[in-house]
Amino acid sequence: MRESNSEINDKKIAFILCVNNEEYLKESEHYIQQLEVPEGYGTDVIIIRDADSMCAAYNLAMKSTDAKYKIYLHQDVYLLKRDLLACMLDIFKDETIGLIGTVGTRKLPRNARAAQAWDCGNVLLYNGDSLFHMKSFDRTQMSQPQVMDVEAIDGMLMMTQYDLLWDDRSFDAFHFYDISQCMEFAFAGYRIVLPVDEDVWALHDSGISGERGYDDYRKKFCEKYADRGFHYDAADDGSYSLVGAEIERQKHCLMEHADSGVNQRLVEETQAFLGNGYLDSDVMCLCHYLEIIDLEIKNAGNSQTGRTSWRQYQNTEWKLRLLCWRVEYLQEAAAAEAFLQQIVTGQVTMECAEIIVGHCVLNAADTWGRLKEYVEPGRSQ
Repeated sequence: MRESNSEINDKKIAFILCVNNEEYLKESEHYIQQLEVPEGYGTDVIIIRDADSMCAAYNLAMKSTDAKYKIYLHQDVYLLKRDLLACMLDIFKDETIGLIGTVGTRKLPRNARAAQAWDCGNVLLYNGDSLFHMKSFDRTQMSQPQVMDVEAIDGMLMMTQYDLLWDDRSFDAFHFYDISQCMEFAFAGYRIVLPVDEDVWALHDSGISGERGYDDYRKKFCEKYADRGFHYDAADDGSYSLVGAEIERQKHCLMEHADSGVNQRLVEETQAFLGNGYLDSDVMCLCHYLEIIDLEIKNAGNSQTGRTSWRQYQNTEWKLRLLCWRVEYLQEAAAAEAFLQQIVTGQVTMECAEIIVGHCVLNAADTWGRLKEYVEPGRSQ
């Protein structure tokens, strides 16, 4: 159980984030600040920077606070439901529940490839190319009206009311810390659940990245929990584990070429990379950049966006995406004004703005309507 001498404060909620990007942290904290705090409760935000592993970071944070309730979340997770804390506390009235998540699986495959097993939840996910809404519940798994029991949850958001040590010896990097913790909670006799709620609790700006080291830790997991039926077979290793070095080499060459400027060869190399089935957030962003340049040339005969580096564009896309989400989910007039000001002042073209919006929201037409609505006379704040 918990290794700490401090008394538990059952009126305190701690948000715990493992951080290596201050800009992501700033945005995540902005959403945390919008949450309604139940009367009589206090909150704290605990930041662990540049940790060697998620488990080590979470153990350090867990021992540093007396808060009974802890919300472990990725730095790129944005909490959308304003009364999320009250809902969490209501679920935790059932003392048999130890863990609450937003994405999970009813049954982990015995080869432990959890990343391909998530089959239930209600969450918004941005995969580097588009935002999609995962909403799936198995009503037969519901033991009570507001929750669904699962075997494991994804580490993007994990809420606890009990403290169990994270296994920082076996999982000393950034894979399988979450799945392992689910096993430990279940072994301790606690239930793991998802809220069954029409409202989305969180948006995860997860992107797409290579699974470097994933299967190494999958092997560790299977060996540790072999008595629970898990079995490692190298034949189940993902494509990244099989050709990871080659993927890295191809991406490195592609990025170097992109940094030197846009030409037809870059377009062909980008298409070839994607054609091999290797998805990557940087490469998807590069595709958006090329898409904008092509549209600007078709519409105006030249490209304003193409006069900036694709790395500059990458930063622009990220900032505009965050503004879009603030407009969409926080109803912030200031965010709408800041977004449209980028167009009015000529910092981005209309083609650039339209393509970014088209990739990062569920319904681009609705978002444009909200952007205009929030800057109408009398609506600005």
